[in-house]
This record gives sequence, structure tokens and C-alpha cells, in this order.
Amino acid sequence: MPCQKCITKPGYHSFVKFGEIKGANLFYTSPAKTEDYNIDGTKLANIKIHVETDIAQTPWIWVLDCANMGFAHYTEISFNIGLLNLLASDKYIQAIWIIRPNIWVSGVITF
Repeated sequence: MPCQKCITKPGYHSFVKFGEIKGANLFYTSPAKTEDYNIDGTKLANIKIHVETDIAQTPWIWVLDCANMGFAHYTEISFNIGLLNLLASDKYIQAIWIIRPNIWVSGVITF
């Protein structure tokens, strides 16, 4: 089942397939471009929908662009742990490329 928020407003979660490299699909996300600030507590569930439906059981690489992130784009620790658990259990993810990290993102990665 596709993400209903992205059906209503394409790009709502900024999860876009943009290419392929060595048999793995490339997906781009920019937290600064997302419109989901987790106000209703469904952001992680919606990301899970994207991973389950958009990836379609094929190898993939997630390119996470942290440019222009502001305070509104920061996520709580419980969300980060949930996201980490989701990705750790995904047997198709090949890599996560984090580009243009700020100090907050670098701190979360270190944690």
C-alpha cells in the first residue's frame, strides 16, 4: 500500500528513486524538503511504507542529504532508534550515504 500522504501531495516525505549503481537502486531524501514534522506521530510508519513499497525487495542505497536542515527537521531519539531498527532489519539496503551533514546529524551518527 503506497504512502497516503505522498499520494495526496507527491514528495511529502522526500523519498525519490533517482538512479541505479551496480544493481542497487538509489533513493534520495532531504529532511529539509520533507513536509512531515511528525506532528501526528506517523512519520516512522510512513517511512516504513516507503521502504516496503518503493524498494520492492531489490537492493538499494539511501542517499540522505542533510543540507539546509533547521531545528524543525530534527527528530527525537525514539524516532532515530526506530529508524535504525527498521534499516537494520532491511536485508536489501546496501548502504546509507549521508551527504552534507551538520553538527546535529554528526552527533546522532556518533550516538
